[in-house]
Amino acid sequence: AAALVCGWLASKLLVPLEHLRAQTRRFAHGELSVRSNESVGRGIPEIDALSRDFNHMAERIEGLIRSQRQLLHFVSHELRTPLTRMQLAIGMAQ
Repeated sequence: AAALVCGWLASKLLVPLEHLRAQTRRFAHGELSVRSNESVGRGIPEIDALSRDFNHMAERIEGLIRSQRQLLHFVSHELRTPLTRMQLAIGMAQ
């Protein structure tokens, strides 16, 4: 009976953790839109809290990367415009 109870308890804990681990692995491989189901813990508050924390972290990282890409786009545009003008002026001077 104890083995059955321990097996049931282990599966109740391991299945949600394995799901969360799979989501973190996908996120680590570049799928930034991956989010975990917040009720993955099936009533275990600590696992549900871990899932919410993962989602918050993923949203924050995705936002930071989006901001970085946007900044890089703006900076490259601002650098290209004066360089093009300078190349045009040099071409006209030659």
